[in-house]
Amino acid sequence: MTVEGRRAAEILATPGMWRRAGAAGRLVGLDYGSALLASPRCDADALVHCLERGEAVVLKIAGETAEAKANG
Repeated sequence: MTVEGRRAAEILATPGMWRRAGAAGRLVGLDYGSALLASPRCDADALVHCLERGEAVVLKIAGETAEAKANG
C-alpha cells in the first residue's frame, strides 16, 4: 500500500476526525478521502488541507441553515 493509500484508509476509518461537523463532516471526509483511493498519486497533505477547508464550509452552511430555520 502506498503512503497515500494508507492515509486514505486512515481518513476513511476515522470518522472522529470530523466530529465537530457530525454526519455532514463525515460525508465530506468520505467523499474527499476516497479520492486518495481513486488516485494514489494524490498529495496526501494537500488533500487533508482540502478536507479541513471542506469541513469549515459544511459547518458554515449548517449554521446558516439552522439560523434560517430558527428565524422562520
